[in-house]
Amino acid sequence: MNSREFVELYNSTPFAILLDVRTEKEFKLEALKGALNIPSTQLDELKKLDKSKSYFIHCRMGGRSAMVSMIMAQEGFSHIYNLNEEFSKLQAQSIDGDLRARKAS
Repeated sequence: MNSREFVELYNSTPFAILLDVRTEKEFKLEALKGALNIPSTQLDELKKLDKSKSYFIHCRMGGRSAMVSMIMAQEGFSHIYNLNEEFSKLQAQSIDGDLRARKAS
């Protein structure tokens, strides 16, 4: 899914969760407001997530988020959306004000 589709679907999905699977260091350097950070190296943390929610997953280039998306699907998560573009493109959408920050409920 490209960044425009990702943002449009995220904004139209109630209680969506923006999941950043980059390292903690990458996340601390720059992150989208409201994003939840679970690094792709700490996948045990996925067990704490509600499988009925919608997850919009991204990393820096798309590889880690694709891997995490596949693992989540295998674990029974059914509403998974992966950004297959660079983080900078998603970040540009956010800067334009298209990506709404919100808290997961």
